[in-house]
Amino acid sequence: GGAGGSGGLGGLAGAAKAFTVAQSAGMLTASAIAHGGLGIVSSGHASAKTKATASGGYFSAHADASLLPGQLLRSAAVIAGGSLSGKETAKGKAIINDPTATAFTFITGQTVAQADGEPNSASTKAVLTANPTIATAFGASPSYFGLAELGGGYSASGGSGSETVNSSAFFTVDLTKLASRGSLLAGYFSPTITGAFTSVSFTLTADGHQLVSQTFTTAAELQAFFNDQAANLGSLASGPLSGDTLTLDVSLSVTTAAAGDSVFVGLILGDPPSSGGRFVQAMAALGRSPGAVAHGEPWRAAAPPLFARA
Repeated sequence: GGAGGSGGLGGLAGAAKAFTVAQSAGMLTASAIAHGGLGIVSSGHASAKTKATASGGYFSAHADASLLPGQLLRSAAVIAGGSLSGKETAKGKAIINDPTATAFTFITGQTVAQADGEPNSASTKAVLTANPTIATAFGASPSYFGLAELGGGYSASGGSGSETVNSSAFFTVDLTKLASRGSLLAGYFSPTITGAFTSVSFTLTADGHQLVSQTFTTAAELQAFFNDQAANLGSLASGPLSGDTLTLDVSLSVTTAAAGDSVFVGLILGDPPSSGGRFVQAMAALGRSPGAVAHGEPWRAAAPPLFARA
């Protein structure tokens, strides 16, 4: 494992890298764990990678980053891995509020999870420019909680039969740092499918409430859900998600059957401006709770007023 040093006043928290290589003719458990340095405004980068070869067992990569109290994002963490069958690789990456980071892009690998907590403007701009539906849903001055990439595929070599890999991202948000609370908005983007897949399962949980649970068995289904889509998942001002601390857990499970098969997806989470026309506010006024929204309500633009004031 690796751990970065904490950042002092005005200083940068230390980066952490962990790299594990393991091989066995039989069963094996291999993990790499990286803890980014505890920061005041920006965390240290955490990057973990595991390469393992065995006929059975488990492989994983864990990375986490955190900030001292007083910031919107308190922590971001990821885990990627699965059961061993041949040569497997897992990568995990986590960071919070790095103003110098380059724009968010997918990282390559067999099994991947990355989390960018409170992403910088370069990262959010890149995602919103490529995804106009998500950009419209978030509006002009949102608060972004995090960006994530999740996904994976079949073993690089030596695999046999069906294989399942899992990736998850976790965010802890201090809602008291928002100027005003609106709603939890999820944007889904860049579904990337290589070859084929048997099934993909996706869940999104907030404060222990499972707000989204979807299983896909065809590429068309997955593309329709993740290709530049936005969903309001409930009010942050009242109801089950209105506590001072919001915990978010997003997970993807990918089952494939042949070498070269893989699925990767991206998502962005945040709170759009709480203007009166937002769909989620209308739903909240009707008493709709997040638990009643099985798969997230699709975002809809507000209808224009009948009369405009000159």
